[in-house]
Amino acid sequence: QTPLNALGVICTWLGYYDQSLRAYQASLNLYPGNATVMNNMVDDLLNLDRLDAAKAAARELQAQHPDDHVIHGYLYILDFLQHDSAGMQREVASDMGKAGWEDPILRNESSAEAYGGHLAKSLDFMRLAADSAQRADKKESAALYYAEGAVHEALMGNAAPAKQLVKDALTLARDKNIDATASLALALAGDPPKAAELSDQLSRHYPANTAMKFEILPELRAAAILQHDPRKAIDILAVSMPYELAPSALLYPAYFRGYAYVAMRQGPAAAQEFQKIIDHPGLVQMDPIGALAHLGLGRAYVVAGDQAKARAAYNDFLTIWNDADPNIPILKEAKMERARLR
Repeated sequence: QTPLNALGVICTWLGYYDQSLRAYQASLNLYPGNATVMNNMVDDLLNLDRLDAAKAAARELQAQHPDDHVIHGYLYILDFLQHDSAGMQREVASDMGKAGWEDPILRNESSAEAYGGHLAKSLDFMRLAADSAQRADKKESAALYYAEGAVHEALMGNAAPAKQLVKDALTLARDKNIDATASLALALAGDPPKAAELSDQLSRHYPANTAMKFEILPELRAAAILQHDPRKAIDILAVSMPYELAPSALLYPAYFRGYAYVAMRQGPAAAQEFQKIIDHPGLVQMDPIGALAHLGLGRAYVVAGDQAKARAAYNDFLTIWNDADPNIPILKEAKMERARLR
């Protein structure tokens, strides 16, 4: 079980999900019912957008291992993707009050609210998740939740709250995931020097880390220069192309590449990048770029001169955000841009 599962994990972290799924299946053939491998199978099926198969695998795991808490997170994600709000709340109820397991499910709630443009609710859930993590002596998890909240705020144009959340995160704890997420938030919030300081530290401390070298650092560096040098951002992101489906990247390179192409007035190329995100809901899950990619697609079609497709993409975004917090900067921009379309 161990070598095959390890092979699967390596393939997963490179974004090679077909190969990792075969390794996990081979492992289960030798060791049926192994909970770790079964969880990995569910994760892979999700990443491959095989939602029905992932749900069936999750239910099988739950039947064999009813005390497994990890599966509640996967079932929550599947219910979110299948628009089952009652199912989402069942998974939340399953882990509430359970130290060490409550905070990840609250983090899921925060991400789901951010996806729909409910930033105030998202922030509330994020703080609940961070508080729960600290009560469980998981300071690094709490700090990561703050940093993730900062990314959500920055993506939507709220620079000041994003910078404060980064400060909260870095004051509480430091590790490579916290620092990388904080760097991304600062780049998006208009503080490239501080973002670069964090990414440079990561580069020095983890020179041989594959995910850092090919997935995380290119994404951070591209985000920091996207506004003033989109062509260089595209060049930096070239190294990420084989790995942009990996968990450490989660298609953020495609998101930034899309906006770089928009800035360069290359509409069809930009549309292709945003479409990648839209086409992989099982990988993107509750990350807000899953919703924001529709807006990016609309902007790409405007640049390409295709008014009909632009209107459709804007409408898709505004439908997802139909009851979003009205004061979000990127929502105000989207509504004005949609109004200008013929």
